[in-house]
Amino acid sequence: MCHKCNTFTQLFNLFNYLAMLEKFIVNSKELKKALNKVQSAVPSSPRLPLLENLFIEVSGPDLTIKANDLEIEIETTIEVKRISDANSFTAVIPAKKVIETIKALPDQPIKFVIEDSKCTILASQGKYHLATENPDLYPRMKAVKGQTIQLPATSFFERNRPVC
Repeated sequence: MCHKCNTFTQLFNLFNYLAMLEKFIVNSKELKKALNKVQSAVPSSPRLPLLENLFIEVSGPDLTIKANDLEIEIETTIEVKRISDANSFTAVIPAKKVIETIKALPDQPIKFVIEDSKCTILASQGKYHLATENPDLYPRMKAVKGQTIQLPATSFFERNRPVC
């Protein structure tokens, strides 16, 4: 193979590799708020080890974070700045490690780079590497369709307090 063809092949392979990376930037303060909302649905001793993770989905400018323990699911959405061109993508990342890492960071933009089985978090304090899981295996709960009811919080907690 000629030198020019070899160089072209290497550039083509690099371009394909970079196209597979999913990248977005999020404000750490907003991400902390979102993680605080969903962390109560992450079980401490899960029936399935996969439930120790967060399911994330980026679609357009929205990052949706979900956690569930097979009984309840909590979901929240925040805005992010997309760097990659993909329409949307999903990943499953370790909840405890992500929550601890983000809580330790001051208010700043954080860059996430997700590829195959790795998530890299880039912040001014350093670079953090986390293993990811297959998002197709994460158990998703079906949304309940029907009427919505609103209860005053005091009524709800009064009727559902623990009995000693």
